Amino acid sequence: MKNMSKLALVVAAGLVATSAQAVDIEVGESTVLSVYGEVLPRFTIEEGADGNDTDEFTDDGSIIGFEVERSLGNRLMAYAFIEFAYNVFGEDDSIERDASAFGLVGDFGEVAIGDIDNVFEDLITDATDPFENASLDGESLTSEDKMITYYSPDFNGFAYRVQTRVTDETDGEQDDLEFSLMAGIEYSFNNVSLHAAYDNRGSENALDSGFDSEDPVVGVAAIIDLDVVELGARYSMEGNADGNDIDYAGVSAVFGYGNGDLYAAFQNVSPDNGDDQSQFAFGVNFDLADDFYMYAEYGSYDLVTGGDGTDTITEIGLVYEY
Repeated sequence: MKNMSKLALVVAAGLVATSAQAVDIEVGESTVLSVYGEVLPRFTIEEGADGNDTDEFTDDGSIIGFEVERSLGNRLMAYAFIEFAYNVFGEDDSIERDASAFGLVGDFGEVAIGDIDNVFEDLITDATDPFENASLDGESLTSEDKMITYYSPDFNGFAYRVQTRVTDETDGEQDDLEFSLMAGIEYSFNNVSLHAAYDNRGSENALDSGFDSEDPVVGVAAIIDLDVVELGARYSMEGNADGNDIDYAGVSAVFGYGNGDLYAAFQNVSPDNGDDQSQFAFGVNFDLADDFYMYAEYGSYDLVTGGDGTDTITEIGLVYEY
């Protein structure tokens, strides 16, 4: 359901193509070049907490990607990919690099360097986020660039991930390297998957980002797969620069009805200062053909009237993957 880059689909067990329709070209005996992409038109109605409404028919960020995989022998595989974002309606003629990375996969697990999804988001936030664009509020996390990530192999249902982001922060005439540390564990048994993760946000500037890089984000999540229904739950704690720490507690459900999914989520956002927010969203998608579906979503974020941000969102869109 949720759109994700190629790298979000890379796991320690190996590489999987973003679509069964991706074009694969053999280059020699040990190298494969793949071309893949997504086209994402959508119509959105947003109601602002300040009373201003916005209607928009646009591209949600269509991409085209190129990946090279090469077998190195000894059960090792190297890969590299690059994705470019463009606007299918021509509203913006620019084509910009959206993400790129390279990595190595083997019996030891996987190492990836580049624009990598934050492991906290993968394990905790995404546990209750089945949406295309109506996602409920999430934790403020380390930015997803300049990442170095290690994914362990599966040890009878147990696996872990360790990640760092390295940046060069300039303070006057002094350049200092800043590091974030992210880590997560997961344990799967029968139809249950349990997750825990941590992000110390050490490479983020507290004043610029609005949260305190000295206080980590920690969270736990669980996913239960009951065949036609998948249930998710998460709880996390986030520290902020102004001392207004925030707790997130959410649940979600995804029901497969045959030609698509019905899905919904609810969460309570509890800041130290200010009122709690009860947020919810729901949606449905319908398969039109292989790798081609439409969706409709609604989200309500319980913002303070007159404040900033989007209070509700209603969206209809198409997703074509190739």
